[in-house]
Amino acid sequence: MPYLTKIFAEVDGATTINELVQFFYSLMKTRNGSGLDDWLERVIASGVRELRNFAQGIRKDDDAVLAGISEP
Repeated sequence: MPYLTKIFAEVDGATTINELVQFFYSLMKTRNGSGLDDWLERVIASGVRELRNFAQGIRKDDDAVLAGISEP
């Protein structure tokens, strides 16, 4: 069994964390700032404390983060 598959099977929340991290990576890579609010809502709803804390930090400086994701 590949390492990540084993982690996803055995660690509660690992699949959710991976999906959220990949979604955020995609936003940054494609410069899709319009998806930031959706991502933030999904993170808050996920209940993953560490990602929720990260999202709350982003909310404190939302305009700068949005510009950083959207602009070259």
